[in-house]
Amino acid sequence: MKTVSPKKRTLISADDEAAVTDIRIAPDGRVFVFGTSRPVLEMLSDLGWGDQAVTARIQALQQTAAETTQQESAT
Repeated sequence: MKTVSPKKRTLISADDEAAVTDIRIAPDGRVFVFGTSRPVLEMLSDLGWGDQAVTARIQALQQTAAETTQQESAT
């Protein structure tokens, strides 16, 4: 079992609609994530999927989120 070390989390406000994430689990076990927020990405990365394809997708999403944040703060 993977032990997750505590780290600083991104807090969200209940009024922040941009922080809403839709997670759906299909009957066959596939997981669909729409509108992924930073806190959800952090949670997903902590789960330790053990699948390189999933890990690569999560890392790509995290990089895209970081780039978007940088672009928004630059304007």
